Amino acid sequence: MGSFDYLKFDLFPEEAHWGDWCAKPQAYFRGETSLPGAKFHVGFQVFVKDLKMEVPHFHHAAEEYMIILGANFPNVFDFDAEVRIEMGRDPDRMETMVITKPCVLRIPPNIWHCPVEFKIRKPLIFQAAYLDGTWSKILRRAKPDGTYEYLYEGDNVRFCKERPGELCTLCGKCFGGDS
Repeated sequence: MGSFDYLKFDLFPEEAHWGDWCAKPQAYFRGETSLPGAKFHVGFQVFVKDLKMEVPHFHHAAEEYMIILGANFPNVFDFDAEVRIEMGRDPDRMETMVITKPCVLRIPPNIWHCPVEFKIRKPLIFQAAYLDGTWSKILRRAKPDGTYEYLYEGDNVRFCKERPGELCTLCGKCFGGDS
């Protein structure tokens, strides 16, 4: 065993159950859950069908980078999709960004973003890379009286419904299963 082995995390295939829009298996590096002290969090996914994901939110603590590439290796520029993402400094005044070629999108802290809508003609690679060891977001929800409340969601607060005591891996099983 080498003295730096503690710095290596072996990715493993994960079966997510969010829907048939994402190829299986997927892989994830979940920051400090995967490697203590890590300040990076990312998923490795291939999207194969149209989908709309996420609700408007922002990250207060760290930047996020969305990496969007064609999935035809080795030519990641073989890209045929349209990706629309809402972004803004205020959730009531968002702008739509349209992506039609491979890119890296930087989302600074405190910038509202999402939903992201994918129109897929050829499979693409999607990575949401978060520059902190614990992924988290803040979202806004309307209350019955018309006012809003702000909610924190993160890796460190959601527990698995199938494996009590273990943190949720967002596998999707308890959210309705494959479409």
